[in-house]
Amino acid sequence: MHAYCHELKLLSDQLANVDAPVTVTDLVLQLITSLNEQYEGIAMVLQHDEPLPSFYRACSSVIQEETRKNHCAAVTAKAADTAFHASTGRTDKNPPMDYGKSEYGRSKNMAGRGRGHSRGHCRQGWG
Repeated sequence: MHAYCHELKLLSDQLANVDAPVTVTDLVLQLITSLNEQYEGIAMVLQHDEPLPSFYRACSSVIQEETRKNHCAAVTAKAADTAFHASTGRTDKNPPMDYGKSEYGRSKNMAGRGRGHSRGHCRQGWG
């Protein structure tokens, strides 16, 4: 995304040099409309800002979203790799965890947790 934002700004500057300037609004709208469905959430946020953000702020927001998505993908991949190794490397000496009920009737692994305990920072959607 950083390279794409840089290219958009470069094209805008080149157009300004030949007396065909691009407005900041048009530049931001071009950035927003060129985003694919993976960035639909941030595109909606930027699109509904009143007034539209500056080009640099819009680029910063998109780059932050890209960084967040990359981090979440790495965390998910690491968790999947760990789970794979744990499930294929278990021996009889390592019995499975007891996920039964605690003495208070709640699941042991949920005891003491409030609402939203299963919601992480790297969710795939709003569901």
